[in-house]
Amino acid sequence: MYVILGCGSVGFKAASTLQSRGEEVFVVDSSESRVQNLRDGNLNAAVGDLRNLDPFDDQLERANAVLVLSSDVDANQEGVEYLRKHFQQARIIARATDPPSRDALKKAGADEVILPQEVLARSVERRLRDVEMEARVRSLKRLLLDARSLGIFLQSNPDPDAISSAMALEFIANSLNPEVEVRKVTKGEVGRPENQAMMNLLAVQLEQAEDSEEAREVVNDVDLVALVDVSVAGKNNPLPEDVVPNVVFDHHPTDEDRIKGDFQDVRPGVGSTATLLTGYLRELGVTPDSDIATALMYGIRTDTKVLTGKVDTEDLEAVRYLGALMDSDVLRRIETPPMSSDQVTVLGRAIEGMTKRGSLVVSFLSVVPQPDYLSYIADFLLDIEGVDTVVVYGLVEGTIHVSARSRDVRVNLGNTMEDLFGPDRGGGHAHMAGAQIPVDVFVEIQEREEFLESVRGALSDKFLRAFGHSVREDADITSAEQ
Repeated sequence: MYVILGCGSVGFKAASTLQSRGEEVFVVDSSESRVQNLRDGNLNAAVGDLRNLDPFDDQLERANAVLVLSSDVDANQEGVEYLRKHFQQARIIARATDPPSRDALKKAGADEVILPQEVLARSVERRLRDVEMEARVRSLKRLLLDARSLGIFLQSNPDPDAISSAMALEFIANSLNPEVEVRKVTKGEVGRPENQAMMNLLAVQLEQAEDSEEAREVVNDVDLVALVDVSVAGKNNPLPEDVVPNVVFDHHPTDEDRIKGDFQDVRPGVGSTATLLTGYLRELGVTPDSDIATALMYGIRTDTKVLTGKVDTEDLEAVRYLGALMDSDVLRRIETPPMSSDQVTVLGRAIEGMTKRGSLVVSFLSVVPQPDYLSYIADFLLDIEGVDTVVVYGLVEGTIHVSARSRDVRVNLGNTMEDLFGPDRGGGHAHMAGAQIPVDVFVEIQEREEFLESVRGALSDKFLRAFGHSVREDADITSAEQ
């Protein structure tokens, strides 16, 4: 049962909403005419004063929640004090008129205090966000409806957020224009066992562009070019740097001046690009099949650390929406795949060769089969007791790849990677980032070990200094002094 004390415009709206939901409602108001109008509307109402609530003890005793909503703040405060003293079971929600009255009502015992102007501001903000989304959808539809072919470019060695976002954009394009031909293009392998399981279980097909010339051939063959989960052509993606994409979806922090495109939706405040694409599915009214819903859910979960990292209200809304559409058994199988023998070998190498300074771990993996192995190892090492920041790096086909993870609120890994290697080679989020540094010299076979040792030494020192640690003799993580 809900009891509403004071029934002006705010109280009447609350009473009507609760009644429409089939809830039992009892209203007390000082105006006889207002009470009569409520009764005419089939609401149970009585004339009364917030300063004398004794006559309504029976109703208050049964109340799950009491809404104290009169425009008289002093009366509201007296009512809250009475309620808190005599009815401990009820949740009390009270109306204030300004910050001082809000503080007074909280002190009197209200569980929650509402400022109508703040509620109005949030409502306006939501409506403005809706209007902005409607405009974005119209712009995207105009582009997709006129296209006969679409090339979707993912980040190199794509993660679940990128893969699922590409799947969703393909689904949107096909929903608007069933005749459109879509090509999903990336560079590099999908290495993490979870991501391989995702590709296999959801039958995801990606086209490989080994270099910018192969990517340019795709560009020349399609009407529209899209970037997903990355926003700058040529930065961690195979798209040639001089190509301006038509569509860009991303959530990574990037210098706005570097983002080019006819249509852009880049929102660093959101936890994943999959969240953005889920919003477009909902706004367009096209329901994804279970494979796409499962992929999007997995994309959101990976980039938000299962909703424990950076999470926006839009991420939570997307999860609620996708939860009813996804295949939970398939998601479980994706998230718990077996580890390959190669991954076990690389993991052992990472543990054996890591350096620890305080809560920082740095590990050089030497030559690594696939870049995805680094993020997998970084996540694993971050679970070690006493570790809150991890940097792992290794050589993959002539490029040094870096993957970093942190739980330390004082650390911004994205900024650190940019500072160390420049915005074209490093970047990411505060607690999840990476870098790619090309090796511009050919290394003779007999010089290989010497070369790898020089890479290990130079970058290890660089990372230690970047996180405020002195460079000294490497120490194993199990060393007593650590």
